[in-house]
Amino acid sequence: MKLHTWLKRHGKTATWLARETGLSVGHVSRLIVAEKTPSMATCEKIAEATGGDVTADDFMKGPSKSDPSLRVEAA
Repeated sequence: MKLHTWLKRHGKTATWLARETGLSVGHVSRLIVAEKTPSMATCEKIAEATGGDVTADDFMKGPSKSDPSLRVEAA
């Protein structure tokens, strides 16, 4: 799940996430708008703060996991 979606769904703010993770509000804000790619350590902090709902995979650019072109048919 994308970070901005999780925050909105749970009624949380960048300030809340910054407090939970020890990151600066500015850093969190750049992550929310996908202006910055987080380090693995930051991804781990975010995953912990979101109960595992937002993971490193959610910050990857490219086709979404639900993209039909990624499906492989059984032979």
